[in-house]
Amino acid sequence: MPLCPNYRRYAAGLVGALVLTGGLTACGGGSGGKAADANTLLQAGIKEQQKGDTNAARQLFEQVLAKQPNNFYAHYDLGVLDQQSKDTASALREYGAALTINPTYVPALFNEATIFAQSDPALAITTYRKVIILQPHAPTAYLNLGLLEAAHGELAQGVKDLNTALHQDPSLGPQVPAALRKKVGAYANQPTPAATPTPSTSHS
Repeated sequence: MPLCPNYRRYAAGLVGALVLTGGLTACGGGSGGKAADANTLLQAGIKEQQKGDTNAARQLFEQVLAKQPNNFYAHYDLGVLDQQSKDTASALREYGAALTINPTYVPALFNEATIFAQSDPALAITTYRKVIILQPHAPTAYLNLGLLEAAHGELAQGVKDLNTALHQDPSLGPQVPAALRKKVGAYANQPTPAATPTPSTSHS
């Protein structure tokens, strides 16, 4: 692929709105022919998305796929646009297309999990577990996983995963509900305010 992933820090999520924040990151492209053209279009789409022109961004990402049908970044970016507009069915379709091309693409898995959390917590838990296997340092994935586990009959494992999340990023402590803080430990008492969750737009 002509694009490079750029890993970004996970930010905090909440049960009911388990999503990943992060700015859109441009990746360098290759040179020559369709690859360069597709990369240029992708970067242009990213810029339009950053400016808030989602229609222009969507058109550019679709042009990328017309030139490179297997460009999983473009499928992912379309999924983000769909998720931001609350069209979760279309978002899952795009994330699924990205993962068919690249089954280990963590951001698509993470965003799938944030959608599954609303309707199928068991599937969300399974998906978050895939995320942390692929990317062991993923504090927000551990946080969201632990909250789901604790809420759905896996309290001991949930506390363990929440502890991992807060050891990796103590600033996530305020995201842990008061009822769990004593079980999780001192890391849950950090004073940093919670982040406002939004769908992931990062190519990390």
